[in-house]
Amino acid sequence: MWLIAYILILKKIQNIVISGDVMREATCIRDKAYVHDDEYYYTIIRKNVKKFRKQQNLTQQNLADMTEMSRKYICDIENEKRNKHLIIAVLGRIAESLNVSISAFFEE
Repeated sequence: MWLIAYILILKKIQNIVISGDVMREATCIRDKAYVHDDEYYYTIIRKNVKKFRKQQNLTQQNLADMTEMSRKYICDIENEKRNKHLIIAVLGRIAESLNVSISAFFEE
């Protein structure tokens, strides 16, 4: 039964006609120069984690204790050469510990 519903939904999607305005807007968004890759954002996050930690005179160990993470993990996050990626939940724990919003980590 779910297969029939799925097929019907696909057929409806295929029959949708995109207006010229929507198509132009999609093209405009695709062509914008502000689209960055993951590494760009990870670099900004790394710098900001370190900046906010230092503003509060915290060591990596202090932040690790506050977030219940290892000092090595905090070091890996801050160090660009270590190529450590993090998930949003980890970023949330760090933000709460530093008393900043997650969005602050994305500011250049």
